[in-house]
Amino acid sequence: MIVAAARDLFGRQGFTNTAVKDVADRAGVVEIVVYRIFGTKAQLFEEVIFGQLVEAIVGWLDDWSVRDPGDASSWESGRAYIEGVYRMVSANRGQILALLAAEAFEPAFAGQRATSSPINQALQRIESLVGREAQAQGWRSVDVALATRVTFSMIFSIAMFPDTLLPPGAERPDDDRVIDEMTAFMIHGVSGRP
Repeated sequence: MIVAAARDLFGRQGFTNTAVKDVADRAGVVEIVVYRIFGTKAQLFEEVIFGQLVEAIVGWLDDWSVRDPGDASSWESGRAYIEGVYRMVSANRGQILALLAAEAFEPAFAGQRATSSPINQALQRIESLVGREAQAQGWRSVDVALATRVTFSMIFSIAMFPDTLLPPGAERPDDDRVIDEMTAFMIHGVSGRP
């Protein structure tokens, strides 16, 4: 109950605007119980936000990495990757935003997660998978590390900020159309190189 309450409050309000007392009240326990279990507010945040994101990212990566490189067309493989990232990020938007804000602005976290951030860890693993796929598909002259990060950034940005980046109202494309457009951009921008 404490974890669920903390995840919800941190995801909606961020680290700074969430008090341990608020988490305790939401969970129906006294504040001292939260401190006894988690130690500090920062440790509570790390366990519920960082831990959930690692779990979500690792689960997605495990699902995506079971494929054999080259088994699918560039389109099928690219679309599976983009859809997986897009849906995983969309489903965890509040927690990711809370983590990014804490890493950027909170003294307790600033600079601490540069290499251990779940996003950076995922990108390192994705690089390896993309490298295998690029080789199987015959993509030459691809800077796998940079292409992985550029593509991930495109997907991540659209999934995190759809209200800002996508057209409003009736003109707003549905998720499948967004995923198809990103796939076309990735495939023709990467595999179409000389």
